[in-house]
Amino acid sequence: MGRDRRRNPLLQGVVVLDKPAGMTSQQAVSRARASMRIDKMGHGGTLDPFATGVLPLMVNSATRIAPLLTGNDKYYRGVMRLGVTTDTLDPTGEVLEERPVGGIDRGTIEQAVAGFVGDIEQIPPMYSAKKIQGKRLYELARKNVEVEREPKPVTIHAVEVLDVALPDVTFEVHCSAGTYVRVLVDEVGKVLECGAHLAELVRQRSGEFRLEHGVSLDRIDDLGTRFREEENARREAEAPGGWRWTHEDASAWWAEQLGPALVPVTGAVALAQVALGPDAARRLRHGEPIRAGDLAGREDLSFEAGEQLLGTDEGGRTLAILKTTCRGDLVARMEAGVPVLKVVRVLRP
Repeated sequence: MGRDRRRNPLLQGVVVLDKPAGMTSQQAVSRARASMRIDKMGHGGTLDPFATGVLPLMVNSATRIAPLLTGNDKYYRGVMRLGVTTDTLDPTGEVLEERPVGGIDRGTIEQAVAGFVGDIEQIPPMYSAKKIQGKRLYELARKNVEVEREPKPVTIHAVEVLDVALPDVTFEVHCSAGTYVRVLVDEVGKVLECGAHLAELVRQRSGEFRLEHGVSLDRIDDLGTRFREEENARREAEAPGGWRWTHEDASAWWAEQLGPALVPVTGAVALAQVALGPDAARRLRHGEPIRAGDLAGREDLSFEAGEQLLGTDEGGRTLAILKTTCRGDLVARMEAGVPVLKVVRVLRP
């Protein structure tokens, strides 16, 4: 499988996956990686196994932009089930307590929810992937071991109650990265004095990655099958001795098939771009800074000192993340050999 995965090494960007329920985020990555024959793939924000929706998959060199994606705000639609608490705070756990909810009206629910809007602190649940002293909390929870967890600051930007059909309350929430919606629902249940757990959760958006652009795992599997069939057909028709389509052809095929579900790095991160010529690209391959002479004659260098930029080739493909050492309007006045852009991460060889 190792060599097979490397059949698609030039594809670069973020695939907006609509993760299905019933699998971990890492399981979803492994399945997509195998179908797409990708050597390197990571995800931009864990979704619980029962949850569905947007899971950004960083492909090949795009895994190096992970630090720029993990802090994205998240948007969810969920169902809060009042009157029932579970040990995991979601539908996968054991029921701890049940209480009646007949006397709770919509206004009371909206008031309780509104109390959590703003900057708050949450204690990570024991059934979570957070690590403490090298151990995943859920691993400890399964052994009935509970450890002290420090509260962490998060921001609930907005919560809207969409529908109330007791015991279920459908809502939408816009929150900062790192927010546990399960914990939010549990806290609301405590305020209402009936308890609650998160029965359903769909991530509708992560940063600029939106569910309407998402692709399913089944679709990726189907494309993987078609990719292999197409490759075999080309081999047999044009070079029975073993020809396979080039890496460039493979990348173009996947980009076309995925369409808007494949977001280029330039669209995935909110950084300004600077086009680099052949000399600058050669320096990047060696991890060397870009010099003023490499940008000679450019009149569109409007960056500020200390800013991060995306360095692209003439075709718009991202080569590296760079950090400026001066203002762009000063570059033309500098000696040719003075470094003006330092390499933060190289994304292409």
